[in-house]
Amino acid sequence: MVLRSMAGRHCSSTVAGLATLLGVMAVLIGPLRPHVPIFIATLLLSIAAFGVSRVTRLRVPFVALAIASFAAFVTLVLALDQLAQRWSPADEGQRVIAEVQIDSLVRRTSAGAEFDALLYIESPSRPQRTLRARVSWRDPSKVPRAAERWRLLLQLSAPRANTNPGGFDEQREFFRDRVHARAVVLPFAGNRRVAAQSGGLL
Repeated sequence: MVLRSMAGRHCSSTVAGLATLLGVMAVLIGPLRPHVPIFIATLLLSIAAFGVSRVTRLRVPFVALAIASFAAFVTLVLALDQLAQRWSPADEGQRVIAEVQIDSLVRRTSAGAEFDALLYIESPSRPQRTLRARVSWRDPSKVPRAAERWRLLLQLSAPRANTNPGGFDEQREFFRDRVHARAVVLPFAGNRRVAAQSGGLL
């Protein structure tokens, strides 16, 4: 009896886990910017499936559907919040002075260096905020290193990417890496390192 109860709980946990995974994956393979009706449909489907599971003998399929739908709804909300933090196309090309905390490995490119970093915008004060950007630096005077902090003049743009059917989808890479903007380091006498690399594997 105890073994049967444990097996039942294990089966329920497995079903819940698979249903959650299915709901999350259904969102991530779909369009990155879903429409409002999709939000409403997933929430209503979750509520309806849960309600049916309370009055039918076939509980497991409906509970699984309710969990998958709710997982999809939560993933949609989180995805929309992530996309809302992106740099606005209306502010394309704006120049800012920011403290830049490098939080990835620095990649050498044919033009210079590229890395991901947290930007703490200092000036102008109006869009003062923190965001994560993919930074390109053409011919830096000193090659930056991971975990260093710099004060730089940047030109910001929305993280757009050209997508080819069946090819590499850079937009999804930006989404996965939580990249909110592209940034290009501009020549400026005030560009300087403000903190060296701290100890660690990077």
